[in-house]
Amino acid sequence: MTHWLASLGPARPGAWLPGLCLLLGATLASAAPGSWHSAGSLQTARGDHTATLLPAGKVLVAGGSTGFDPRACTVVASAELYDPASNGWTAAGALAGARRGHTATLLPNGKVLVAGGAGCGTTLLASAELYDPAADGWAPAEALATGRRGHTATLLPDGKVLVAGGLGDAGFVLDAELYDPATGSWALAGALATRRSGHTATLLSNGKVLVAGGNGPPPDSISASAELYDPATNSWKATGALATERVGHTATLLPDGSVLVAGGSPAGDLAELYEPATNSWTAAASLDTARYEHTATLLLDGTVLVAGGINESAAEALEATAERYDPSTGSWAAAGELAEGRSLHTATLLPGGKVLVAGGFVGNAELFDPGNGDTGSAVVHPVYRFYNRNTGGHFYTIDLAERNAVIAGYPWFRDEGFDFIAYPTQRAGTLPVYRFFDTDSGNHFYTMSESEKDAVVASYPWFRLEGIGFYAHDSWQAGTVPVYRFADTSTGGHFYTTRESERDNVIANYPWFRFEGVGFFAPR
Repeated sequence: MTHWLASLGPARPGAWLPGLCLLLGATLASAAPGSWHSAGSLQTARGDHTATLLPAGKVLVAGGSTGFDPRACTVVASAELYDPASNGWTAAGALAGARRGHTATLLPNGKVLVAGGAGCGTTLLASAELYDPAADGWAPAEALATGRRGHTATLLPDGKVLVAGGLGDAGFVLDAELYDPATGSWALAGALATRRSGHTATLLSNGKVLVAGGNGPPPDSISASAELYDPATNSWKATGALATERVGHTATLLPDGSVLVAGGSPAGDLAELYEPATNSWTAAASLDTARYEHTATLLLDGTVLVAGGINESAAEALEATAERYDPSTGSWAAAGELAEGRSLHTATLLPGGKVLVAGGFVGNAELFDPGNGDTGSAVVHPVYRFYNRNTGGHFYTIDLAERNAVIAGYPWFRDEGFDFIAYPTQRAGTLPVYRFFDTDSGNHFYTMSESEKDAVVASYPWFRLEGIGFYAHDSWQAGTVPVYRFADTSTGGHFYTTRESERDNVIANYPWFRFEGVGFFAPR
């Protein structure tokens, strides 16, 4: 592999980020069935609410409904916080208006945008509100142009929020809207190709948004259609259709860039995979249990946890079962059972790798622990990835506190999730990956090569060694994936990815990125 470093021009304002080497993570075992444990009781039993992981690690639960009684208003305005440290719940003020079927989105500034939903009776809401964790309070935000429920809200790479579809006062809403946190205002975002609500919206690795399925107007009612939103053109375009129409399903972006769609009504136990490169769908292995209005959560090891829901093939029974999808084998396996069946609940991945399942028209919450207590299991951590808009470079950290500090205090860093996992301490067969900060450009650089590290220390004084970022493998072995490395000849920065589709896209379309081969191998 050819390695390359170059001096750059003067430092750019706001580019510096102090490096930390604190490591916090979870014990994972690829074949572990996992286990369920109590996470206390919510202050208000609710379903059809939202749950949002805050930068400090707590979870904000807001709104929802306490039941389905058509004779009474069961919609609530209360909010509460789950603290993983105490495994308990506390009040978090109240929304200005009670709502269910709304959306909640964590913004780059650390606040939470709640938008739309339904109030009591047939009232559909256009109002929006902002929760500020620092003040533990709510404030009004500019209203949507069109009130709606059953819509989706997707945080885009530029920090804006795309709201799409839903059911409005005049029927299914065709227009989409964009919220800009910088101005606090909404703007139109084109019109969907198909009217729908109860669909899914998934941010793809290429920055586009995949919308699939949902309810629609007659004669089709439940849809199999799918479409893509392109932020670059602010427009929508139909893409390949699902093989089976469905509503109340889930859609999960997998580590390889494909999307797993699972369950729904009337799809039952059927699952499909969307491949962005070909805009096409293929059948995936069927779920062990048919379900809709369930949850699906991508775990730190790359598997997907599906939990709860309603079993349409079992007299609409509430499901307590859970199962995991393993992309490496394309198969499902049982993942224990919840203490109580639930639907329209929420599932939130916590920083340590556990999953908080809350509500679903019941008052309790549960934690899913993906580990199996095997002392031979490797302790691994997600490596979070950010794009620095000021420098054009990428930043990687496995430090949860640092990740949260970047999200809350560095708005020019775009959160791109995590791309791979790594070890916090050295174990047999691993080597350190060193982290440097380029004080001239504001970029970071990572290398496993001892000779390259020594050369940088000796010859590039503006590169500050920040220590060992994490440990990985220097050669392939079972259970690892290659981490590809590029040198950005325009900025002197480096880029790393495990995704072959992303690697191929960079090689084909970004000639100023020089491919340097495999930087190291990360655990799968």
